[in-house]
Amino acid sequence: MHFRAWLALICLGVPSIVTAQNTPSNVGVLRASKAEKSADPTAGPAITGEKLSDASGIIHGFRNGRTHVIVTLAPPLMQHRTDFGSKTSLGALRGEIKKLQKTVVDNLPASEVRPEFQFDNIAGFSAEVTLNGLRALQTHPSVISIEPVFVLSTHLAQGISLIHGLTYRSAYNGAGMAIAICDTGVDYNHPRLGGGGFPNSKVLGGFDFGDNDSDPIPNGNGHGTACAGIAAGDVGTVGDYIGGVAYNARLYALKISSGSTASATSAAMVAAWDWCVTHKNDSPTSPIMVISTSFGGRPLVCFESRPMLFRGVNHDDFRLRGVCATDTNKETSRKRWRYE
Repeated sequence: MHFRAWLALICLGVPSIVTAQNTPSNVGVLRASKAEKSADPTAGPAITGEKLSDASGIIHGFRNGRTHVIVTLAPPLMQHRTDFGSKTSLGALRGEIKKLQKTVVDNLPASEVRPEFQFDNIAGFSAEVTLNGLRALQTHPSVISIEPVFVLSTHLAQGISLIHGLTYRSAYNGAGMAIAICDTGVDYNHPRLGGGGFPNSKVLGGFDFGDNDSDPIPNGNGHGTACAGIAAGDVGTVGDYIGGVAYNARLYALKISSGSTASATSAAMVAAWDWCVTHKNDSPTSPIMVISTSFGGRPLVCFESRPMLFRGVNHDDFRLRGVCATDTNKETSRKRWRYE
């Protein structure tokens, strides 16, 4: 049986709009700025747009001669035969992906390409690269696309009234499933979210991808906790809190923001989604069926222009079925992506 996750990307801010000047076929040859050349004097005269999904974003992301990118690799042939509902079949695919990642990374100059997140279920990884490292990735036969890492920001914190949550709560309470909250962390000590300890009866597990540790507790930013409460908090009334829409669902906490900030990179976001595929059946009675990511920004782009995001959200190979709702209120419409 194939794994099907309803991926609720609340206010992700990525409607299908993309400008022609940023597509690979129209990039042609891009020249590094004077600052970039001075930061990397061996870089050479030009970077071509080959394999770059957003060449302008990548080039403008360079700081002190380095930038962050997400690299998509040609998937193992066995991926198309993988049964994503089978632990054995999926485990075999993960083994092939790890071997592929190692083969590629081992053939790249270590000082020019520094791997960061290496995904379990998606053939690819994120990395910090120099211009020479970018060229090395472009010429590697296993690399099919390279995209910039961009910075996301939190979106709307309270949405039960906007989504008519009480209407749906009366028909379905979420029993028998889990919701993964990919956000700023979840306060599992909250009395409506398990009341302490990690994991607990409500928050079954998770990870902190923003700070690369095993504890997804927020560092002062309550956005993820609010989203967890809206999704599956125990029923109760405290101020404007009235309990979660699916109050009998369980939760997984994936912190993607760094430190106490409300910002997260697209690489951390993909890594968190990838974690959800790996751990979807950790609880046989409450499998992960929903992923909530209430982050977004600008410029508006389509998933097809971000190959790794496209694979993570709605690629048939991963049997993820996406429901994408974007927020267009005045506050969030003023936000902008920031390239690292």
